[in-house]
Amino acid sequence: MLTSRFNIVLYTVGTDSLIKCASTSTGQVISKALVPSSDSSDSPTHIHPLNPHHLLLGTDSGTIHLYDTRTSLPSKPATTWSSIHDDYISSISSLPPTSESTSNLPKQFVATGDSTLSYLDVRKGLIQKSDGQENETLTSCVVSGVGKGGRSTRAYVGMGDGIIHAFERGVWGDMCERIKIGGKGDDVDCVEEYVQEGDMEVTKGRCIVAGCGDGTVKVVRLGGNKVVRVFEHAVGEDAEEDGVTAIKFDCDGAMMTAGGSVVKIWYQDFRVAKEDEDDTDDKDDKEEKKQDDSDDDSDSDSDDSDKPAAKSKGRKLQSDSDDSDEPSGSKSSQRRKKKRKNKHQGVGPKKSLFSGLD
Repeated sequence: MLTSRFNIVLYTVGTDSLIKCASTSTGQVISKALVPSSDSSDSPTHIHPLNPHHLLLGTDSGTIHLYDTRTSLPSKPATTWSSIHDDYISSISSLPPTSESTSNLPKQFVATGDSTLSYLDVRKGLIQKSDGQENETLTSCVVSGVGKGGRSTRAYVGMGDGIIHAFERGVWGDMCERIKIGGKGDDVDCVEEYVQEGDMEVTKGRCIVAGCGDGTVKVVRLGGNKVVRVFEHAVGEDAEEDGVTAIKFDCDGAMMTAGGSVVKIWYQDFRVAKEDEDDTDDKDDKEEKKQDDSDDDSDSDSDDSDKPAAKSKGRKLQSDSDDSDEPSGSKSSQRRKKKRKNKHQGVGPKKSLFSGLD
């Protein structure tokens, strides 16, 4: 299910191989089209709007259909690329237009299936296919402004072993880096650019968010490739049975995660969390300043009683070092250690839960 043509219409496709185009304002179906197939088992697996003029649809046989949607949904695709992959099309992601583009609309895209990534152009078809990645390619997203100097565009591909592979645009033969975010057997079922409204991590650099087979949602800051936040979509037995299969962001910048029969909407009030953290920092600073003032008074008394030692230059008095060192078990030290330990944990979200969707 997706919206296109500037969110005026909604496209859906099901196991009946029927594409439906509906109005987002009325919900009324405007047009329908049957996915062409020579085999009744060739069901649609992925649908993606390439741009306001074109709709892409991948099938179980590794075929990709291109529909021209400038007027309405046509009964037949404008172009079909057969057997792009040996297995089903697991994802399709648009590449941003290049500086040479005159229309400023995406016409190139990447698709994943079996253990490879393919690079296609609507005017030329399949251009390049990557080497086998030794594991199943499950999902993908494209992020610009990454790499050295923020000059690169990369496709991030979730794998079946808790790894995300990054592919540099123009060098599609093999990955340029690996990002490990899960344990062995934890599939990365969906990945998107992380644009959560109000999260300070977004201001520190580009981030991606991945939904995993263990029911967790992990935010990775690119560059350092570190997991900086973890959200739990499902816990306990639900996490073992249903992983996170979809992540999107609404018009207000709130993250939505889906898995099994549950959809969660995450509203993060990071500003409140930051104010609480600032208050804690101020309290710690006051306590440390109070401790420093006490140490200064003690040092002053020591200096008055031992003037010759105080005249030595370029040396730190042993008594100063002993007095200034903070006890390892002090409360402020423990708080700082706790803060460092919890630095990369997600702030508790307010979430809306919708279960048992029909």
